Amino acid sequence: MLSLGGWLRQPAPPPKPPELVSINADALSEFQSEDDLPFDESRTPATITALRRARASFEGGRGTRAGRGTRSWITYVAAAAALAQIPVVGLWLGQSGIDYVRGVGTVRIDASRPGVEVVVDGEVRGQTPLELTLPAGTRQIELRQGGTTRSVALPVARGESTGRFFEFEDEPVAAAAPAARLGTLAIDTTPAGVPVLVDGVERGVSPLSLGDVPAGSHTVAVRFRTGLVERPIEIESGATASLVMTMPRLPGTLSGWVSFDTPLTLRVSENGELLGTTEVGRLMLPVGDHMLDLVNEQLGYRGQLPVLVTAGQTIVLPFTPPVAPVSINAQPWAEVWIDGERIGETPIGNLSRTIGRHEVVFRHPQLGERRESLLVTLREPARLAVDLRQPGGRAGQ
Repeated sequence: MLSLGGWLRQPAPPPKPPELVSINADALSEFQSEDDLPFDESRTPATITALRRARASFEGGRGTRAGRGTRSWITYVAAAAALAQIPVVGLWLGQSGIDYVRGVGTVRIDASRPGVEVVVDGEVRGQTPLELTLPAGTRQIELRQGGTTRSVALPVARGESTGRFFEFEDEPVAAAAPAARLGTLAIDTTPAGVPVLVDGVERGVSPLSLGDVPAGSHTVAVRFRTGLVERPIEIESGATASLVMTMPRLPGTLSGWVSFDTPLTLRVSENGELLGTTEVGRLMLPVGDHMLDLVNEQLGYRGQLPVLVTAGQTIVLPFTPPVAPVSINAQPWAEVWIDGERIGETPIGNLSRTIGRHEVVFRHPQLGERRESLLVTLREPARLAVDLRQPGGRAGQ
C-alpha cells in the first residue's frame, strides 16, 4: 500500500492519443495547402504548420512507399487536430470528412415543377432539380418561376447533406375566349365578276361566299359599271344570308340592241323580266353587261347567254341549239334523208340532231317516197317509224 506522499509523487499517466479510424490517404490529397483549411477556429498557426509538414511527408513517400505517406498523413493530421483542440475520434475522411474540414455542406433542391430557377444568397445557381455544395451557415434559398416565388432560410451544416422540396401549384389556365358569333354571307350579282364590298372593305368579286362575317347588321355594296349599289343585310350567328343584286339601268338614251341568229323560237328575259322572243328582229337593252335567260318549254330547253351592250350598236348573238338522240325505221325498208341530207338505210339508230323540227324523207324503189316531220327535244329521245306498204302508215314521233 502506498502512502499518501508516495501516491502524490507518482508520475501522471501519459495522455491517451486520439484514435483514428479508416483514414483515407487519397482523400487527404484533396488538401493542397493551408488555403484549403476552413476559416474557423481550426485555422491556427499550429494547424497550418502541421499541414505543411504532413504535405511534405506525403509527397516524399508517394509513389515509392505509399504506406509511409499514409502513416505520415495520419500522424500530422492527428497532430494538427490536437493542436487545434478539435476531436478526431471516429473521423472518417471520406467526402463528408472532406466537406467537414473544408467547412461546406451539400444541399439538394427540387420542386414540383422541373426547370424552376434557383437563387442562393442572391446569385442564380441553376434550375431544379439541383444539387449544390454550399458554405456552412444559414443560406437564403429562393425559387422563382413566372410570377411565383418560394424562399426559405436554410441551415447548411458542415460535412452534412440536406434537402428541401418546394411545392408549386399549377398555374391557372386562362379560360378560352368565347367563340366569335359568325355567319355566312352569299352574294350573287347580274352580271357576275364585279367587286363586292362589306362595310366599306372590298372582299372579292361576285359570286362570293363569306363565312367569317360577324353576326349583326352590315352594308353590302357592289361596284357595277353603271354605278355603286348598296344594300343593308342582317347576319345571324351560324346561318347563311343570301343577297342577289342587279346592275342598275342607265337612262334610255344610253341603249343598244341585240338580235339572235337561231332557227328556234326562244323566250328572252332578264332577272325574271320578259324582254321578248328571238322572233323579234332586235331587242333594246341598256348599255352594259347583261345575262339573258333563253327558254323553250316545248323543246325542254333552258339556257343563259351573256352579252355586252354598246350604246347605239346592234349586237348579233349566234345561238347553236343543243343536240338530242334520234332513231328512225321503216317497213319493209327505205333510204332516209333528213333536211336534205342522206343518212342511210333503215333501221337507223345512234343518230343525233339539233333540237327543233326536222323534215325526214323515206324512199323505196317500189313503194315510192314519203315525207314526215320529226320534232327533236331534250325531254326524251325522238323516234320515227313508218310502214310504206300502207298509205299514211306511221308510228312514233
